[in-house]
Amino acid sequence: RNVSQDTLLKLYKHISLLIGLIRSDFNMAGKLLFFDVSDMYLYIHCTNVCLMSMMHGHIMSMDDNSLLNLGISAILHDAGRVAIDDDVYENSTDDYDREIYRSHVLKGKELLEPYKDIPMVAKTVALTHHEREDGSGYLYGIKGDKIHQFAKIVALSDYFESKRVPGYKQPVTKRTQILEQMAKQIHLYDSAMLKDFIRFVSALTL
Repeated sequence: RNVSQDTLLKLYKHISLLIGLIRSDFNMAGKLLFFDVSDMYLYIHCTNVCLMSMMHGHIMSMDDNSLLNLGISAILHDAGRVAIDDDVYENSTDDYDREIYRSHVLKGKELLEPYKDIPMVAKTVALTHHEREDGSGYLYGIKGDKIHQFAKIVALSDYFESKRVPGYKQPVTKRTQILEQMAKQIHLYDSAMLKDFIRFVSALTL
């Protein structure tokens, strides 16, 4: 099979990014050599959430600068997961494990805080992407307009992707079933955003 010019161009761009990382932060580049299975799951999850969130932003007619900031916010939304044990998960029957899992939003904000080049909105999204429209989310129970638009967008992609590409202790769920579940939980999300999300995800070829 031949390699297309488009594929080569993408590879060159990818390698160029890695060169930049190696030159600017050699130690961080080294850390990328030691992905384990859980790291790879998190990487795939965050990449998929980033792409879906930016697609959502596109259909909302966001400009390029807004899409860039949304993409950065989405790719980093679960940064705090690296600071908690892989064995804890959101739906655990153990109260302590659930609290540990929920702490990832605060740990994510704290992890990103020192970096001045990371936009403030990305730090906000890391902290608030589990808040819900009706105030039933965590950590602070904020609702409605108090939740940043980007956090609302990321919340939709995050929920969908966590069901479609599940972790170790969750069953795989079909796309139609996930969207049906989300439609029944309209009180948790911005209704206009949820309708747009369901419409465009339903039409995707997955």
